[in-house]
Amino acid sequence: MYAIINIAILLVITINCNFMVQSSSITRLPPNSYINANNVNLTQNPTTSAIYLCGGYDGITYQTGCFKYNTRSSVWQSLQPMSNGRSLYGLVSVNQKLFAIGGFTGTDKSNTVESYDIRTNSWTLVAALRNSRYQHDAAVIDNIIYVCGGHQEETCESYSPAKDEWTFSTPMNEKREGLALVALDGYLYAIGGFDGSRTLNTMERYEPKSKQWVPMKNMRSSRANFGAAALKDKIYVCSGKGSDERSCESYDPKLNQWTPIAPITDKRYDFKLIAFEDELYAFGGYSAYDISKTVEIYNYLSDKWSPSTALPHKLMDYGVAIA
Repeated sequence: MYAIINIAILLVITINCNFMVQSSSITRLPPNSYINANNVNLTQNPTTSAIYLCGGYDGITYQTGCFKYNTRSSVWQSLQPMSNGRSLYGLVSVNQKLFAIGGFTGTDKSNTVESYDIRTNSWTLVAALRNSRYQHDAAVIDNIIYVCGGHQEETCESYSPAKDEWTFSTPMNEKREGLALVALDGYLYAIGGFDGSRTLNTMERYEPKSKQWVPMKNMRSSRANFGAAALKDKIYVCSGKGSDERSCESYDPKLNQWTPIAPITDKRYDFKLIAFEDELYAFGGYSAYDISKTVEIYNYLSDKWSPSTALPHKLMDYGVAIA
């Protein structure tokens, strides 16, 4: 009898282990789930990782709204709006706080920065940028926020949330507006953009310890105002203004090589690409002679894009972050 029970237990363990191995390729958590340090699943935890989308332009209004996106139900939860409408700005997260940085307000470029506390659903103004800027981008390394580029800008600034202080850091080698700034493995990558006369396919990498920018392998296509994100130790870039407006490619830092991937279905620019749960999300942007509300998801295993539930309304030049 005991032998039969032991065999049954071994079968159950074997089945569960096989399931875990086969399903580990895509990391998916239940809606609003949170696994703490003791491996306990805490549901409805306010600090659950999610996609946050704020601000942008709908063709009429520079938006203040901020939303949390549930990828399971495709529901957008409305949050406390920002103090100021802004587009073409940087949005990043550090320690369960979002930081909305600079941007275009509808009349001028801005240096204001405000921080959203996920726990309290409230926005607070923090130290302003040293330079007003828009068409820039932002990224985070070791809880330090970096902002680079913008209209007629090659300058960079770094921000310590602990000190609430901005300082200038080493400028890039090229002026870049509409660039993408991506953090990966402790490096900062400044990719593409427009230098005032041409759309760029160049990329340079910043190492915080040496404080130096080093030219890296050029993209296969020139692009500005495009989507970019880091996923599975690679950088993915898609669409944008440039030589091939549907093209997408991935960069492997170990090989210093760009490789084409499946083109996005809707060519678009003035949008963001965000990596979440091992997939890439592309929201809205400007597509087919109008501002778009379409959403596409890229699966890197199948190398395919698939449509998803559309945005509540058309939107471009927004900020998006994971927190």
